Amino acid sequence: MDLIETPNFEWNAKLKRLDFTGCTNLIHIHPSIGLLNQLAYLSLQNCSSLSNLNLGDDCNLSSLRVLCLSGCTNLNKSPDFTGLSNLEYLDLENCTSLSTVHESIGALVMLKFLSLRGCIIISMPKEVNNLISLQTLDLSRCLRLRYPLGQIYSSYLESLISLDLGTCHFIDNIPDSIGVLTCLERLNLKECQCSHLPDTIKKLSRLAYLNLADCSYLERLPELPFDSAPSGGRYFQTVSASRNHRSGLYVTTYNKVMKKTFNYMPAALSWFARLVEVSTLHAFLFAFSLIYLSFLCFMWKQQPCHFRCGFDIIIPENESSGIPGWYFNHQFQGGSTVRVVDYADADDNWLGFSFCVTFEHVKNDCDSSELLRHFYLSFESEHTEEYFDMPSSVETDRDIDGTHAWIIYISRVHCHFVKTGARIRFKACKGMKLHKWGFRMVFKQDIEKLKRRLQRVDNKKQSPIFDSSRLVIETEYVDEDLSSSSESKIMLPYNWLVTDEEENEKMEAKAKEDNLSNLGFI
Repeated sequence: MDLIETPNFEWNAKLKRLDFTGCTNLIHIHPSIGLLNQLAYLSLQNCSSLSNLNLGDDCNLSSLRVLCLSGCTNLNKSPDFTGLSNLEYLDLENCTSLSTVHESIGALVMLKFLSLRGCIIISMPKEVNNLISLQTLDLSRCLRLRYPLGQIYSSYLESLISLDLGTCHFIDNIPDSIGVLTCLERLNLKECQCSHLPDTIKKLSRLAYLNLADCSYLERLPELPFDSAPSGGRYFQTVSASRNHRSGLYVTTYNKVMKKTFNYMPAALSWFARLVEVSTLHAFLFAFSLIYLSFLCFMWKQQPCHFRCGFDIIIPENESSGIPGWYFNHQFQGGSTVRVVDYADADDNWLGFSFCVTFEHVKNDCDSSELLRHFYLSFESEHTEEYFDMPSSVETDRDIDGTHAWIIYISRVHCHFVKTGARIRFKACKGMKLHKWGFRMVFKQDIEKLKRRLQRVDNKKQSPIFDSSRLVIETEYVDEDLSSSSESKIMLPYNWLVTDEEENEKMEAKAKEDNLSNLGFI
């Protein structure tokens, strides 16, 4: 658009929404905008010529709840936030000239969402500790961020549930103070250059997502969260479109020191170290291994529930490890296709299925012309194909070195393949080599035995912790070439089924989104 400057807003003090998205020639905002005390939504997204946002000396934007400045590539400092007492969403993503955040940001006590993704800020003002309502903080791709972390972590940030520090090149490692963020459920450290994580990370007992993909400088790992927490799953209850987000643990790049030091998947996945009960969504068991970084997640009561129907983990595999035969009791070659012909459906203690596959990249150019996705677990019936795909942030990383293992857990309510007789296989593009894959049914008794194992002081005796006598399941190989079928199929994500509880949650999230004028950046 050709708009260069805005008019004087005193002519209409009752404005509630202003949207200047895409006004690339806009260079001046009249300071009378700060007098619009009924304004609830203001977007200056992609106003790439705007270098300054002056809200006036008498700013009284007390009704403003949404301020979107993403893509203002010429904006070199944030506005003075004084007078924006009810602001809830602040998006400064890809403000690539933004080097300073005004200290008045500490006055935004109602702020829930803050994104500075892709900015050139060096540090965050200490006043950010006053953001007692903040739930999501995105600092990813802030490449110049050097010394912020010891300043921003505070017990006042008691509402923070998602922290994104991906591709931040810190001089210092993650500080011990991260341990005070006891409500944190999602932590992205993808491509960070830290050499280790602090031991205090084990205090993050609600952590359900940890991304350590391509952390090539990482030399050691502490104990992962172990202590029980009274509740969890808040991220999926408060963030709209949450079904698009995953829970999991991802470690895809490791250096030579770690390769010699750690065995990620030996003959037993026995050191699971996490139990979390979710008071609002039934009982939730979330287990991760202390050393091998392998975990399963389960909840049960009337129906198995958890962080969105299932989750996955990707970890390096070294020379001495492989798919544990006693755990993944059904094992197949990488290209095999099988189906379940009989299973223990009548057992009320059945929680779901877990799968594991070992793989490696054999070339950098992954040809996916024949597949909808590069790599996914497929459940293919006559007219439909359900899929559990690898996270895009990991799948697109072509620098993955060596063999890795991908573990998937899918809850009982989403295991449609056992009733339909669907053909089960892992599908991958030509640049991916699959070694072996396997699966097993998971029962409540398995988890109870796991809990008893974790309570033992002596973990040296590596006896099996799962009862193989309960593995009531029969499979058969399917010989036909599935890729030869010319019939197009309906593609469904593994969690396509929406439970009544999730439907209510979805409606609540939609209502929140409507109230904020259909936010497009959450």
